[in-house]
Amino acid sequence: MAETKITFDEIADDYSANEVNTWRRWIDGTYIYKKTVDVGTLPNNTIKQIPHGITSLGRIISASGAAQPADKSQIIPLPYTNGGNINYGVSLALDASNITLEAKYDRSGMTGFVTVYYTKLGG
Repeated sequence: MAETKITFDEIADDYSANEVNTWRRWIDGTYIYKKTVDVGTLPNNTIKQIPHGITSLGRIISASGAAQPADKSQIIPLPYTNGGNINYGVSLALDASNITLEAKYDRSGMTGFVTVYYTKLGG
């Protein structure tokens, strides 16, 4: 049986809860990694922090995701601006340890994920 070869593009396009080296490089020459984090239930008029589990985090390049209710009747991007009305949006922020979601409206009927692209220290 012949071995299946995987291209760099296929690796870069893979989504995983584990850290994936995309084999692409940031402007400083360091490799870009990505990781998809299940953020669970969105907050209800509060702030929620979810540990992302990334070690030796260098630079966060981007973070985005989506959320939907159990019946999958709609989907919202994360972060979500709802036409600029912050009272119905969901903000998304990251630091060295956590993904932070904030909702000023009840979004607890939705669950979501966030994919983070980043570099690593010394990498």
